[in-house]
Amino acid sequence: MDDPRDTAANWPAWRHTVDPKAMTCEVDIGDPGESLLRALGLTLGEDECAITVTVPIHWEVCDTCRGRGRHVDPNVDRHGITEEERDRYWSHDDWEDYKSGGYDVTCFGCNGRTTVPVMDRSRMKKELVQHLDREAGIEAAYEAECRAE
Repeated sequence: MDDPRDTAANWPAWRHTVDPKAMTCEVDIGDPGESLLRALGLTLGEDECAITVTVPIHWEVCDTCRGRGRHVDPNVDRHGITEEERDRYWSHDDWEDYKSGGYDVTCFGCNGRTTVPVMDRSRMKKELVQHLDREAGIEAAYEAECRAE
């Protein structure tokens, strides 16, 4: 099983375009299709095949660190630490350091902020949400196929 800390820094591209003051981000829409363009009131130019739209965001507590801004370095406990491993390989002082955050690193998911931006689907057009869901499903299937290889 994968450790979620290992993939937490693989942010979707739109998370790099967040404008915290405006509470928006830019999302690239590949091949939006005519119905989505109509719903958004947009048109493509002759040479365009994709568009970028501004969507609202809100902030949620980071799932990776649960709002702490840090977590244990996954290289230390990626697959858990059994009682036998603790007793065999860890000194009392090292174990106390571990429990008190001595092996923590800045959170890979929020970069220490404690919260992450999330697209505010309740304030987006239904057609755009459906399009993004379809695209996310395709991406997730591709990623799962790559992991399986």
